[in-house]
Amino acid sequence: MSATWHTTAHRMSSDQRRFLHAHRRYGSVTCASRSTGISRSQHYGWLKRSTGYREAFDAGDTAAKVRQRRARSRARSDERIGPETRARQDRFLSAYRECAVVSYAAAAAGIGRRTHYNWLNNDPEYCSRFQDAREDAADRIELELWHRAIEGYEEPVIYQGKVMYLNDADGSTVLDDDGQPIPLTVKRHQPGLLMFLAKALKPAVYGNQQHSIEIEDRRTRNEQAADLIRQAERMLGINRDPCDTEDES
Repeated sequence: MSATWHTTAHRMSSDQRRFLHAHRRYGSVTCASRSTGISRSQHYGWLKRSTGYREAFDAGDTAAKVRQRRARSRARSDERIGPETRARQDRFLSAYRECAVVSYAAAAAGIGRRTHYNWLNNDPEYCSRFQDAREDAADRIELELWHRAIEGYEEPVIYQGKVMYLNDADGSTVLDDDGQPIPLTVKRHQPGLLMFLAKALKPAVYGNQQHSIEIEDRRTRNEQAADLIRQAERMLGINRDPCDTEDES
């Protein structure tokens, strides 16, 4: 459209250009006529007599129809995203912040995985909120990495395939407030997990030196957060649904 417009604009009168601009804006001959004060019959006369005007009008008419279709599509999308849909989105995002796995979050919210991807493709506001949720999930995993590396965590003692429980001096099993036996645990630390945090915070120092500059220029913050999530899940033993790689693209 723009090529046709610029090619023929210098051959048209100011009234013709004004009418075409108005028609491109409103998408209607009647509205353009009322806006410019130029009669519809004058417009149709130009269409018959001027090839350049006709070509510019046809190009502008196509562009106006495309804009109208897009506007109607956005309006239908806004109508579909009502309070109930927003509530389901809220439930999904809340669950995703806790687990960072699309399948688990979808099950918790009572929706299908495909619904989440449809929202991403058709609802810009949801897409932005999901990116925030991913960042929150990455922060939770970073915190868990820190706790496991520095503060440590309690790991049950397994002997001959059985969980060992805490006993008192008489050899009786110690029970908690709910009457359940208390497992015998040992504190473990995983200092190697700190390397993931170091790579995320200072990739130029602890990352791949050969490609660090290229990666920094090429990758976005969300992609780096996604890498951190995947690496942490492998270290923490979290099983991610293989189909969930779809939301990383």
